[in-house]
Amino acid sequence: MKTKMTPEAAARIQSATAKANHGKIAKGSFAAQAMSAAAKNLQDTHQTKKPFDEKAKQRIQRAETAAQNGTVRPNSFAAYVQHVVDSNNAGNNTPPNGPSKTGNPSGGGRGNNPPSKK
Repeated sequence: MKTKMTPEAAARIQSATAKANHGKIAKGSFAAQAMSAAAKNLQDTHQTKKPFDEKAKQRIQRAETAAQNGTVRPNSFAAYVQHVVDSNNAGNNTPPNGPSKTGNPSGGGRGNNPPSKK
């Protein structure tokens, strides 16, 4: 029976490869394939053993930035994890222009912004 590639295992492989190759991961290398397989496995299951948290996001981003000269590529696994964690945390934060402080429907006088000077 095959064991599916996990994000944690892929991050370890990528980190070790990056350290051995001066921070570079070659396209198509085993480390790159491992990250791709881990991302695909997550997409296939739409869930993980435990949800990603801020600590996992930081750990995966450190491995990615070490491998990619200090950057997180837009379509990388690290970017995916960042999106998931940020989406999970989005419900906990009120946007700066968020709900009316007066309870009134949208429009002037809701108390969110100071009155404009005319």
